[in-house]
Amino acid sequence: MRVVQVKGIKYAGGEINLSTVVDDKDIPLFAPSLFLLHVARNGRISDNKATTKAYAQVLKDFFDVLKASDDLSYADVTDAHMTAYLNAYRGQKKGNKKSTIEYHATVLSKFYSYMKKIGITDAFDYLSFTYDNSETQRNVKDLLMGEILTIYMDENEFEDKILAQVKAQNPFIRERDELALKLGYYAGFRTHELVSHNNLSTAILRRKFPEKDKHLIRADELEIIGKGNKVRKAHISPKLVSAINNFLWGRGKNLKESLMAKANGESLSDLNYASRLFTRIKLANLAETNSDKDAWKARVYHSLRKCYATNSVGFCYDENKDPMVFVPQWLGHSSVETTKIYIFYDFVITNRFGVVDTLSLKNTAYAKKYFGKSR
Repeated sequence: MRVVQVKGIKYAGGEINLSTVVDDKDIPLFAPSLFLLHVARNGRISDNKATTKAYAQVLKDFFDVLKASDDLSYADVTDAHMTAYLNAYRGQKKGNKKSTIEYHATVLSKFYSYMKKIGITDAFDYLSFTYDNSETQRNVKDLLMGEILTIYMDENEFEDKILAQVKAQNPFIRERDELALKLGYYAGFRTHELVSHNNLSTAILRRKFPEKDKHLIRADELEIIGKGNKVRKAHISPKLVSAINNFLWGRGKNLKESLMAKANGESLSDLNYASRLFTRIKLANLAETNSDKDAWKARVYHSLRKCYATNSVGFCYDENKDPMVFVPQWLGHSSVETTKIYIFYDFVITNRFGVVDTLSLKNTAYAKKYFGKSR
């Protein structure tokens, strides 16, 4: 990504010059561009050109880190992510001064506030933009491991607290939304992968799952084009195969392009569609008096992918497969350290002590935190 200047934008009888953020193909990032245009056309700022350039650089840095962090959508950022970014990344890794970090926090707060104002994301309600220098900044892995411990859902909770909250009156939309959630939990889909790269092309899926075989439910693999156009093959359970088949040859039988479509057959294009869907579910669970509010505040659609990663580790051990070989293939992990986080969490819920010793996981930051609390 890089920051570029855009000159001569026609607006209100005049012209606006601004800076924005573009991806590797020089395509402007949608959300940052909306925000920077808003800043540039705000006449109360005396030097819009300088302001948007500085703001664009802050957003460019932030979106670079999101892309490197499992291609996380800005709409799926949690408080743990933001704390890690400001404290561990900007403070520890980049060595920024307190004033610089606070400037980044201010810009990001304005960005998320504007996204909420125009109705694109409600993430602002679940984020803090603070820099804590009262003690040694927390480690990124330590923070994110703590998040996984909080947000994990087993299959029963996924069905009772996630799928049960899909309330759409239209049967087509209700079944589509249930499938979108299952694709996150049972196949590790990222938010944008649901509506991009023909990942859910009806033509391809009908060849893969022909109608004559739709009742022969079996585990399979699903090819997904993810970040950097990298192809991975996710292992999917019979439950997800069944859900795909039922929608593909049932309410979605007349769809011509993607399974993720509107009721009129038009393919969805909103990259944050799944994030919006999950936000509604989050709010419904937060409204329940007996809900685990801390867990629900930390959960986003991307949390389903983390559940899939953890469950995939358990599946590997149950099937005598090496998770260090298969989980990176199914999730598209580029670093073994990422896979180790999920192997460690599988240990937490299954007590596979031999795994921790074999992989020397006790020396990792997240293991030290866990064992320190367990004493």
